Amino acid sequence: MLLADGDAGALPDAEGERESLERSLIPLLRGSSPHRPSSPSSPGRSPPLPLPDASLSALRSLLGSRQLQLQETGGRLLSAQSSAQHLRKQLGEAEASRQEAELRSQQLQGERDGAYRERDTALRERDRLRQDRDTLTSEKADLEKATQAAQSKVQMLQMDCEKLQLAATAAQREREREREEKEAAVQERDRARAETERVQKQWEQSESRASTQRGELSAVRETHQQVAVERQVLEGEKAQLAEALARAESGNAELALLVNKLRSEEASLRDSLAKMGSLNEGLAQDKLDLNSIIIQVSD
Repeated sequence: MLLADGDAGALPDAEGERESLERSLIPLLRGSSPHRPSSPSSPGRSPPLPLPDASLSALRSLLGSRQLQLQETGGRLLSAQSSAQHLRKQLGEAEASRQEAELRSQQLQGERDGAYRERDTALRERDRLRQDRDTLTSEKADLEKATQAAQSKVQMLQMDCEKLQLAATAAQREREREREEKEAAVQERDRARAETERVQKQWEQSESRASTQRGELSAVRETHQQVAVERQVLEGEKAQLAEALARAESGNAELALLVNKLRSEEASLRDSLAKMGSLNEGLAQDKLDLNSIIIQVSD
């Protein structure tokens, strides 16, 4: 567009200079021609006359100056064309820069929208993490309560185990005493026939003791059943604790120690139950031996 304007401006200047040259030459041509009367017999146009030297010199000088002006005008025209081409190049670069800026603006708009979306996602994630933290805190508090309850259960079980241990000790003493009586009965087997009545009384006493032992054995069995029920309850609570521990923090060393302690106590309870079973078997065997002795004495 700028080049077209420059060309349009240069062409009217050249035409104007040509018209100005023609206008300046016309007076010279007219001034140098002699005024002759026209005769009817002369042709329509008279032949041109030679110009004077002064007019010719002025004409040459004028032509030279006009040629210089035309050269300067041509140079300006070339310069204007070069400037117009340079301006076209700058305009193209500016248009490319504008398009690039628009693309960059669209890209920045997309990045800004993405940043807004990421910020919203981060805010939602922060809220979710806060909710998870509150949930874990609540579960931890519940787990601590359950741990305290389990510790209370463990203490009660320890007390029951101590009671069972005392009962087992008493039964062991009774068993030793009965064994001593059995040895004494063996030693006095030769005199047993003469002392049938006394043996009968001893048998009644033994029966009474056996009844007492049966009562104690029944109590021990009830205690054993209670321990079994409590062990089942403890196993259920232990399973609940395991589930709670799976949801809570994995690195809770105290709860792991508690579980190990419960397992060791369960193992010791099993050992105690096994000992009680062996004790019951011993008592039954002693009773059988005593009955056999009584039968032998009666015979």
